[in-house]
Amino acid sequence: MSQKEQLTAVIDIMQDLQEDSSTSKSLKKVIEDVLKLLKQEGDIRMLCSKALEEFEKISDDSSIDPYMRTQIWNIVSMLENISSS
Repeated sequence: MSQKEQLTAVIDIMQDLQEDSSTSKSLKKVIEDVLKLLKQEGDIRMLCSKALEEFEKISDDSSIDPYMRTQIWNIVSMLENISSS
């Protein structure tokens, strides 16, 4: 799977989370910011690195429920995979 295809998969997952009614407002804001970032033109690896920085900001947020935290970890793992390839 190419980097672009992987990035499209990440964006799809993030859009699903953003539309989920159980997603907290603070997490929706981070997802919105990251989606804007990932949809920009440029080096995919650099965009993924910036997205990872955004997710680090909420990594210690105790208001995120366990399911959402797991989804974020999955997204982070996918972004790390893209940025390292």
